Amino acid sequence: MSNAQYTVTIKNGETINETGVFFPGTPFQISQGETIIDVIFEPKNQPDVVYKLKHNNKEILQLAHNDYVPKCPLAEVSSAIGVPNPWFIMAAFVFLKITPEKAFIKYLDEHHQADKNYTITQAFFY
Repeated sequence: MSNAQYTVTIKNGETINETGVFFPGTPFQISQGETIIDVIFEPKNQPDVVYKLKHNNKEILQLAHNDYVPKCPLAEVSSAIGVPNPWFIMAAFVFLKITPEKAFIKYLDEHHQADKNYTITQAFFY
């Protein structure tokens, strides 16, 4: 994405560089290495909304209101998302305060510290 309104780089769970303002309802990308996930926020059935996650233009997951976490046991999240080492995606959702689920955040902190390396980019949307 060029002309970013928001960009943040996280390395080992620490914010390295953050510029701009993030808007939760605007499309954004989460990347780690060569893996890029497009995230689109859209209505499903009013009043519900979902975040649709896409990899290589293919939808890989929908995260629904109100907690925006995969609807499977934590041990099955990797296979549910369908990309290598997908925990960086969920770490980004926690960083952005989209995922408020305390048990999920605790599990991420205890088991996936190494996955807290990623970049979030959001283009201007107007």
